[in-house]
This record gives sequence, structure tokens and C-alpha cells, in this order.
Amino acid sequence: MTPPDLVRLVRDAFAVDAEVEPAITLRGGDCLDDHCDPPPSDAGIDSVSDEYLESFHWGVGYLDATSWRHYLPKLTDYVVRHFDKGTLVGEALVGSLCAPDRDPPRLATLTRPQEEAVTQLLEFLAFTDGSGHQDSACRAIDEWWSPHALYRPPRTT
Repeated sequence: MTPPDLVRLVRDAFAVDAEVEPAITLRGGDCLDDHCDPPPSDAGIDSVSDEYLESFHWGVGYLDATSWRHYLPKLTDYVVRHFDKGTLVGEALVGSLCAPDRDPPRLATLTRPQEEAVTQLLEFLAFTDGSGHQDSACRAIDEWWSPHALYRPPRTT
């Protein structure tokens, strides 16, 4: 799969989520990381750009499931464009895809098409020569995204 096809696959799989206003922005998540109350969303400040993602990447760890799914397409686009660099944005994204799942869950909220898109993303990062995220993507696949993942509970449906 080519990088543009991969970005399109993720964008399409998360299209509905991307349209939902996040309850917590990446900037808000970054504030939570600093033990501060998250500010309300501000369209001018929270417009997603490369600079925004680079400034507030650690906020990914503090997002609720809906907000996390909202940002996954933009994070994916950034990481795929910079896949050959071990970026902090990439580490934050891949880290958010690792087991164990949270309580309340994020990983378990994904639909099958979303899971397939995330699996394709992780396989791209894990198995493409020159990827700056091979080790972390392989760990995520082993822990949650492979058919016999170490920590993923069995499917009930």
C-alpha cells in the first residue's frame, strides 16, 4: 500500500469521528499532562497543523476515546509523511495504539474497518525499510494487533 493510499484508508475509516468536535483537544490533553485543567476548544488555536501536532503530541495519551478517534487521521497523515524519522508525534501515536487498553477503553471502541486501517498503518511503520518507528510499531502489533496478540482479549462476536 502506498503512503497516500494508507492515509486515505485511515481518513475514510475515521471520517465520521473526524467530524465530531473533540471533548478534549490535544492542547487540552497536554494541559492534563501538566496537571492543569484543559482549556475549552478554540478554533484558532486548535487548528491542526504540523506545528500543532509537534507542540501537543503528548496530549494524545490523555484523550477520551471519541477525541482520540477524531485525531487519528491527522496524526496518521503526519506520521506517514515523516515515517523515516523517529518523531515524537509518531511515538505518541504508536504508543496510543499499544496494549493494555485503557479503562474506559479506546482500542476496543474501534470498528472493524478502523481496526483494519490501524493494522495497515502499524504494518507500514513496522515493515517499511527506513521507518523511524519499526520497534514501537512491532511491539504494538505483537501486543494488540496481530491475530494472536499477547494482551488483546478474544473477540466475542
